[in-house]
Amino acid sequence: MKFCCEGFENLYQNSDKRGFSVQFHRDSDKKMKLIFWLCLRSVDFSDEGKFKGQEDLEITISTRRSIRYCPFCGKNLNRWMMNPKRCKEVWDEVLINKTNKVWGSKGFEIDNFNINNE
Repeated sequence: MKFCCEGFENLYQNSDKRGFSVQFHRDSDKKMKLIFWLCLRSVDFSDEGKFKGQEDLEITISTRRSIRYCPFCGKNLNRWMMNPKRCKEVWDEVLINKTNKVWGSKGFEIDNFNINNE
């Protein structure tokens, strides 16, 4: 997969780790569109269980916001990622396999991913 810039690639590679990352998946309403999320985690996904059951601790474990453009280079992310010459893996998953894969996250599929949680 070829990314639009090094900054976006770094976000993608930081998935499920503390700090900023990016995730994306197929829009279930529009077959030819992806939804992109800029994510922020205060703890690694692998350490998240250490904070469960501690209701007296007020901390945001993770949050996310939808984005359309790369926060680094400004490219339209759907136009970039839905180009089969640059991102054949994404193109094949979205159009041919029609999976609910969430790129940039370990083990998530849309069924397990609350896409309305903004």
